Amino acid sequence: MDRLANYRQIISDYLREQANVPYPTTVNLKSLAVIDSDQFLLLTIGEHKGEQVHSTDVHITIQEDKVLLLVDNTDWDVLAELEARGIAKDDLVDATQTLELVNS
Repeated sequence: MDRLANYRQIISDYLREQANVPYPTTVNLKSLAVIDSDQFLLLTIGEHKGEQVHSTDVHITIQEDKVLLLVDNTDWDVLAELEARGIAKDDLVDATQTLELVNS
């Protein structure tokens, strides 16, 4: 398997595992991993306290042979976990602050 195909598999497996972690039974929420080409999202959807919930917890993309973490609304160390699973540290980019600067 080539390097980027391996990276895609690592990211997909990680997000699917996170999506399978259940919420407490007191809330009507679920996580959903969405994988499309080189875009990887972990979403939370459902209803909480009578309000619809739709949030992007993690957004990762592969661009120019690098793995960019664009959105991280979690308390996990996503980049460290991806590195531990086999993605080279030099290929991981924390782009969350860059995206915030572009959007402001």
